[in-house]
Amino acid sequence: MRVIGAACRASEITEDGITHIEKLELARQPIPDMEAVYLISPTSESIKLLCADWKAQPIPEETDKKKKPKNKQPPGQKPPEVGLYAAAHVYVISPISEEVMFAMKQSPVLLKKIKTFKLLHLEFLASESQGFTLDMDDALARLYAPDSLDSGDKAACEAAVAAR
Repeated sequence: MRVIGAACRASEITEDGITHIEKLELARQPIPDMEAVYLISPTSESIKLLCADWKAQPIPEETDKKKKPKNKQPPGQKPPEVGLYAAAHVYVISPISEEVMFAMKQSPVLLKKIKTFKLLHLEFLASESQGFTLDMDDALARLYAPDSLDSGDKAACEAAVAAR
């Protein structure tokens, strides 16, 4: 949400047809007739939550005022693999590791429903029209402190910045 908030306002997003903005960590209601846009960090936890949206979901019960609720699901049968949404457009904000990609490949329903999968390289926050931050509080000290050359901390920090 911080990446989006640094780039635009929620009203601008809704003007472009996005109707809901929800955190991946929160429980969400299925909307099987809408497509979902995911903007995620490529961490194991994010991918696990993404895959959880595409596990088999039970068919909702049908109710009739005069009759008892009817479950469309035949007894003893596995729920269909439909997921929470009609399709997925997945955007990751930084390079994705092979391990994390492998975890995503373990969700066959997700793989069938992905319409878009793109790497955006957005691990920075635009603080001004011509300025940005990498959101690394200790980067200045790690890069320019007198003892950073000896500890290897400078090289590690430069590698982290270059990876973003």
